[in-house]
Amino acid sequence: MVDTFKKKTDFKKAEPKEARPRIAGKFLEDEKNKLRHDTGESEMVVPAEISKGPAEDLKKPDEGKEASSARWDLFLAYFFAPLGSLILYLLNKEERAVLHSKQSAVLWVISVFFWMFLLGWAVWLYGIFVGYKAAVGEDVDIPVISQALRASKDKP
Repeated sequence: MVDTFKKKTDFKKAEPKEARPRIAGKFLEDEKNKLRHDTGESEMVVPAEISKGPAEDLKKPDEGKEASSARWDLFLAYFFAPLGSLILYLLNKEERAVLHSKQSAVLWVISVFFWMFLLGWAVWLYGIFVGYKAAVGEDVDIPVISQALRASKDKP
């Protein structure tokens, strides 16, 4: 029978690795002279740093632009319809949020109807796509639904 639990003394001690042979050459000596390991400084240039100017002159990419905040609550209204759309409708009175909460509820009703024909998953996936576009700030018009909801909003 093989003993799987061996004593510590049974293992062979690891032998120290041999040191690499030193390669002599002008290139390596120059590179060695450029690096000062004791101070942490280097005279070597990283190619990406050539195109950059001093850190003070660099502008932030979003500077001067209004940062658009992602509205993931709009996405969640489509993903968890109809409960998500109801919560969004009750918590937000912003015009855009109300429109998307109504759209997600109507898409949910349509997807429930199409489940009978096994196509409801496609309507639900389309709703996820519309919700993602709404979250990143791009409003997608659903052909009949968006027009009907906007028309009902304009009526007193």
